Amino acid sequence: MAETKKVVIKVKRQAGPQEPSRWEEFSLNWRPSMNVIICLRDIAENPVTSAGKN
Repeated sequence: MAETKKVVIKVKRQAGPQEPSRWEEFSLNWRPSMNVIICLRDIAENPVTSAGKN
């Protein structure tokens, strides 16, 4: 069976300028012609991190 390629996107989140920041990691299945905009759209449609958090 062929191995599925994955793309890992790390997003730095911060509630405000004086608030602490945190990183969230998302794992997406790779598709031909994928770019950053497509990855961000996919994350917006299904905002579940690699750790399973919403």
